[in-house]
Amino acid sequence: MRNRGGHVLATVVFTDIVDSTTLARDLGDARWRVLLDRHHEIVRKALKRYHGKEIDNAGDGFFASFPDQVDAIRCACEISTDVRELGIEVRAGCHVGQAEVIGRKLGGVTIHAGARVMSQAAPSEVLVSAVIKDLVPASGFTFADRGERQLKGIDGAWHLYAVEAIEGEKRPPPLDPEEAALRRASIKPPAFVERRWGRVAIGAAVLLLVMGAAATYLGRSKRPEPVNVLPSSVVRIDPTTHSVVADVPVAEPAAAPMIFLPPNRVWVLSQRQQVISVIDTNSNGVSGQVPIGRGEANAPVLHSGMVHAFDGVYVTPVDSPRSVEKIDPSLGVADPPPLKTTGQTGDLAFGSGDLWVSVREGNTGYVEAMSPHGQFRCQGRVGNGATNVAYGQKAVWVSDHDYFSVTKVSPVTCKSYPVPLTGTSGEPTGIGFGFGFVWVSDSIAGVVYKIDPSALSVVDTIPVSGPGRGYQSDVVELDGSMWVASPDADTIEQIDPDTNAVVNRIHLPYAPQSLLAANGSLWATVTQFPR
Repeated sequence: MRNRGGHVLATVVFTDIVDSTTLARDLGDARWRVLLDRHHEIVRKALKRYHGKEIDNAGDGFFASFPDQVDAIRCACEISTDVRELGIEVRAGCHVGQAEVIGRKLGGVTIHAGARVMSQAAPSEVLVSAVIKDLVPASGFTFADRGERQLKGIDGAWHLYAVEAIEGEKRPPPLDPEEAALRRASIKPPAFVERRWGRVAIGAAVLLLVMGAAATYLGRSKRPEPVNVLPSSVVRIDPTTHSVVADVPVAEPAAAPMIFLPPNRVWVLSQRQQVISVIDTNSNGVSGQVPIGRGEANAPVLHSGMVHAFDGVYVTPVDSPRSVEKIDPSLGVADPPPLKTTGQTGDLAFGSGDLWVSVREGNTGYVEAMSPHGQFRCQGRVGNGATNVAYGQKAVWVSDHDYFSVTKVSPVTCKSYPVPLTGTSGEPTGIGFGFGFVWVSDSIAGVVYKIDPSALSVVDTIPVSGPGRGYQSDVVELDGSMWVASPDADTIEQIDPDTNAVVNRIHLPYAPQSLLAANGSLWATVTQFPR
């Protein structure tokens, strides 16, 4: 019931797909979208059955409210069980308390607490706060005591309980990993002609062909209006037509790292402004901003990183150079305290269950493996000019502009294996993976190195537009090609991985630097540099 202060007693449930980043990468865009659609269908059916109201979803997680605590717990348990048919696990958290009414949404400490309770849950586990447990005696639930926990950003110790059984029937354990993999392997996008919308699209295509022919005959066909590209923006490019389909002004991007949070968000970190712009890929507009560090505008432009790992987004703010900050993507706020490192931080990567952080102390450079809570596991020696860190081909890779090198680091032992580059000078920066190889861009030398990850050798050096002045230059895989940014030439170049040659160039009015492949499009930051 709503009170006079604009509050309501709310029973809230949060769910989240476990290890969604790895799943999305392994399944690929098309299969991941199918899995998400099926996951959403399962969740929404359960919400309807138990009278839950969907408040928000972050693509791989849901936030819902319920009028009844018993229904909330039963719904969370049913979701946790039913999604296993997809070969995935979710974690869930339940809490009840006074919540602020903000338009059609809910906010306040109760909502933050519900999300934090969920974050404490193990795969397949449904955790509840002591408050909600005390409200459901004799309701058929058996709880296992999980003890007192500290919930980040919320004062005091919170006693949590796991739902162990319902009506005397024990909840099932997580799936066997092999069985889970088999179930995920069965998830495939349907053939285009078998989809309902595919059949509609075929009919529409025939109609469009007829209309197009008539328009051509009558001389009335028109080309689409060109998109006006602005400096300090992110452009969205159709990889088939090589045309810019959208331009999104953001906080000064320059060499800003970009990440994709399925199903429809691109995060762009402004190093100078110390803020993240969140782009909605459905509307091609900025849906919000997330400040990081101390939020200082005009901070010194050092290399910083951003990666989606575990259950959050991790960034290295340049105004707090010895820390890694975690952001809760569902709330869009920092999740304190920051992780502390042994030196000045740089780029970030995620793989093999670890967060990888490039660190420099004096004239010594390392890449460190850390847990989501900042526990140090091991450290690999790299050059002190480490620029980019990336995970792929079952290893960590670090480019180094001081020593003109690329280093492979074992994710198990942290042992380092330098890869000698061809040529005599340059500045390797961007690292990409595709077609069984590692691809490293070098905008000073004006080349892309194609590296065999097993032999640790350069198998080809591919000339691209350049040479240039050493701006950050990314390289990514998309639609059967590798794509590299050439900032000095204001171009993005398409490389055929079979012939190792540039087959197309996309010309832009400003310099592209960071690249991202997401939702079937190529995304690039563009900046106006002095010439």
